[in-house]
Amino acid sequence: MRLGLRLARFTYLFIGLLASRRLRVVGHSMEPFLRDGDLILITRRVPGRRPPRRGDVVAFRDPLTNGTSIKRICGLPGESLRLAEGALIVQGETLPEPYAMPGREGEHRDMEWTVGADEYVLLGDNRGDSRDSRAFGPVRRSAIMGRAWFRYAPADRSGRL
Repeated sequence: MRLGLRLARFTYLFIGLLASRRLRVVGHSMEPFLRDGDLILITRRVPGRRPPRRGDVVAFRDPLTNGTSIKRICGLPGESLRLAEGALIVQGETLPEPYAMPGREGEHRDMEWTVGADEYVLLGDNRGDSRDSRAFGPVRRSAIMGRAWFRYAPADRSGRL
């Protein structure tokens, strides 16, 4: 039975590697979850797969630079969101965000969004050091390239995300 479990895990990882894109994390906007220099695998977007969910960490085309950025999905299509004094309020309820690092006092940038039918609000975990939907607004689903699912370096922090 043990050999079967190992073979299943190996097959899962092998197929995941073939169907993934490698990416190096640049910057501090996703700390402490992802650090500058981490090497991660991003799922390739496949039509028909599950839609992005709140909490997913995704790679996307940054609308300001047209480069690749990594952020966390905080707002879903059709929702009303407000970021007030560091708290994210979705549909009138404060969303617990244990992964978010608040900015320094006085650094909060309050924002409100009404998310379109095919859009997502993306925010960095390190709110004091992140250019995200506060700067460029909601992001269309077509700009999302995939979901971060595995960190392979550094070795001491490797594993599923």
